[in-house]
Amino acid sequence: LFFSQVKGQEGTFGLALSRHSDMIRTGRRVATPSLEPGRSASREEVLEDLSSLTQEQVKMRCKQPLGQRSGLENVAPEVSSPAKLPSPGKLNLSSPNKENEEALNFFQETSQNTFAKRKLMEKEVTEEQMLVEALRTATGQPFAALCGLRKALARPRPPIQGVLRCGGAELLVATLRSASLSSAGKAEAAWCLVQLASGSSAQTKQLVQAGACTAALEVLQLNSAESSELCDFLLQLLANVGGDVDCSFRDGLLDSDIVNILGHLFAKMPDFTWTSLERCEVLRSFTWLMATLCRGTTAPKLEKVDCAFDFFAQVLQGTADAEMLSSAIWGLCYLLEGAKEDTDRCLRAARMLSAGFDELCEAPEPHPLLQQVVHCLRSPGDWRCPLPSAALRLAGILVELPEPSFTDALLAAGLLGALHADLVDAYAPLQVRRDAAWVLANVAAGNLSQAQRLAEQPGLAEALCDQQTKEVAQECSWAILNLLKHGPDMFTRLGIHRVLGVLLNALHSEAEASLQQAAMEQLELLMQQLTPEASGLVAKLQVLARSPDNAVLSKAQFLLQNFFPHGSANTKEGSSLGCSK
Repeated sequence: LFFSQVKGQEGTFGLALSRHSDMIRTGRRVATPSLEPGRSASREEVLEDLSSLTQEQVKMRCKQPLGQRSGLENVAPEVSSPAKLPSPGKLNLSSPNKENEEALNFFQETSQNTFAKRKLMEKEVTEEQMLVEALRTATGQPFAALCGLRKALARPRPPIQGVLRCGGAELLVATLRSASLSSAGKAEAAWCLVQLASGSSAQTKQLVQAGACTAALEVLQLNSAESSELCDFLLQLLANVGGDVDCSFRDGLLDSDIVNILGHLFAKMPDFTWTSLERCEVLRSFTWLMATLCRGTTAPKLEKVDCAFDFFAQVLQGTADAEMLSSAIWGLCYLLEGAKEDTDRCLRAARMLSAGFDELCEAPEPHPLLQQVVHCLRSPGDWRCPLPSAALRLAGILVELPEPSFTDALLAAGLLGALHADLVDAYAPLQVRRDAAWVLANVAAGNLSQAQRLAEQPGLAEALCDQQTKEVAQECSWAILNLLKHGPDMFTRLGIHRVLGVLLNALHSEAEASLQQAAMEQLELLMQQLTPEASGLVAKLQVLARSPDNAVLSKAQFLLQNFFPHGSANTKEGSSLGCSK
């Protein structure tokens, strides 16, 4: 692990991060559910679904939305999230460097003259063949050929397969390794490789077999200080490969000692002559890469990624950058979800909370890491912010653990107030509001102390009962039903009328069967609580049913017949006996 290996040379990962500080500042506690109502799914099936999702646009990081746990058959919503991303940044061929512009013009002229009349099998030569051939035959000015290839790959639907079929991957890897090529040229080659790595698993396999990952690691160790742009693209190339649905690519990177290489790079980064903006861009890609190394349908071995706990914890407590925070939180989610058993998951959660603290030094309360996670929950109204979804996922994982101390730590950090704000925010995405209600339902399913804190949170119980949106209201119903399981006092604390409204909504024909069953069970308990009072009411109504006043008699009989039929039968029997006498 690079924490111990780097120490004594450039300093530990933690010390290196501090040098960057001037620039960056239930009833329902079961495994991940299915994405289809009425069907349960194993954790492996859901993780496979999440890892094979579609690609997103430029500069969006690997953000995996909160997938709900199916406590009492709760069903998670379906949300798309990419594991791999196209090359970032817009294509900029109009460089202020005049030499670049002249080179591009030279390439365009020569390529037109060379391939204007060339035929292949009586058909016109494809554009990808022209571009790859131009790069292969370029001797004096490969930069211009690289710009042309980059322009083609920058399209919304890049010709990835065509470039790979023409041997473009091997050619770009050789170009990246070229000792005579400038850093700007290598950055162009790296950009193209990032785009090629955003394709399918079969396409990524061709790229790996061509030596793209090995070349990227070599250049990172030798030329990373020369250009922040080159370093950024190489990190994103490795992240796209590591984030593929085929976990063998990620395992191959881990076996290539990538963690130790990244540790040395991170330790040396403060000495590079980069601007603050350039350093921030590289650190974003760096954090994203670390998160992808912890992700996968098959979790990586903990000993190979254990050091990531310390890195992500330091990122959370050392920066305010939304992209870095989002990647770090998702990385922690992947590490915790990699545990197969609850016991192992509790140990990993304890490891996360101990990161950055000595064995003899206890973490303060509220815990600073959890405070930052709760803070990330408080921006749901901005749909562009990736933090609420990631923070909800991490909070949900901790709340569903069987050890109540993790939920208590989150409550001490202000979780209930943040979830309340998310729930009532009219501008928050529906997914965020629904997930906030789901986390609250798991808090309500905890011990009595946790449930009481939820019930006593000002305005929170009312907000849970008054939700009108169907998807959110269903999760809120689970929260109220879980509260009611803690005893009859909860009926009085929440209010009988409010509770009855929630139970009636839960009994709606469109609600899931498990929710209807839970609602009827609570309704039965409620009726049992009302039975003693109802017995006294029936006795009084039976007396009034014999009143000489016809209006009183009529109303009392109406109430007995419609609401207490057994009491009405007794009244009739008593009346008939009186008549026979």
